[in-house]
Amino acid sequence: MITYGKQPVHYACELVGPVRPSAAAMSKRSLPPSSHTECLIVEGDSAAKSVDQVRDARQQAILALQGKPLNAVKASRQTAMRNAIFQRILETLLGYRASSTCGASVLCERLADPAACVYDRLILLMDPDADGIHCGVLMMAFFRRFAPELIRTGRLSVVRPPMFVFRLPDSADLDVGQWPVASSPEHAAAIEQTLREHGVERFEKTRHRGLGSLDSSLLGYSSVTPATRRESSLTLAEIDAAIAMFGG
Repeated sequence: MITYGKQPVHYACELVGPVRPSAAAMSKRSLPPSSHTECLIVEGDSAAKSVDQVRDARQQAILALQGKPLNAVKASRQTAMRNAIFQRILETLLGYRASSTCGASVLCERLADPAACVYDRLILLMDPDADGIHCGVLMMAFFRRFAPELIRTGRLSVVRPPMFVFRLPDSADLDVGQWPVASSPEHAAAIEQTLREHGVERFEKTRHRGLGSLDSSLLGYSSVTPATRRESSLTLAEIDAAIAMFGG
């Protein structure tokens, strides 16, 4: 088994539970219909611990990557199936461990059927910096190659956390949902222009490079809580464009 970085860390949710030791143990577990479970895929322990503080532990699991995964588009299938990180991802999404009779290749074949995934939704929630964006694209490449039906059925989404947060003189009196935030430098420049056009000259702009640096209330509102977060379902065309941009 080839190891590429450290093993991902799984924070289970109550409805799905931890990864089972075998497919037989997994078959004894049943989820209620429309359980609305999801797995938030993040990068690193700091991000995972911050998300853990604001998630709904009943329905939301976390899979914390420990560094960037292998490029699934460029790797041979043999190399990908020998990759310990990919195996752990497959085990988490299927809900049971690989075995001598059910290796990573078999797990990959099973994940090709969307019904085999134990989570209703898979959410890519990466840090708002260059490394986080690249890590997100590498995960898109994994799903594009090995589980395209999860994409076609709308079960893979991306959440773009705030890259810039603006604090106004009266921010303390505002609900967190009213804080001006931007997901890109261009967006931040547009907000600055709008503020000045409305006579607001005194404000503080903070650049955030990791989920762990965000105010916990803002992290929950903008990136974790399904009803309020900035989320978009990914399409095959969008993923192909992102992979091409990064030279996949």
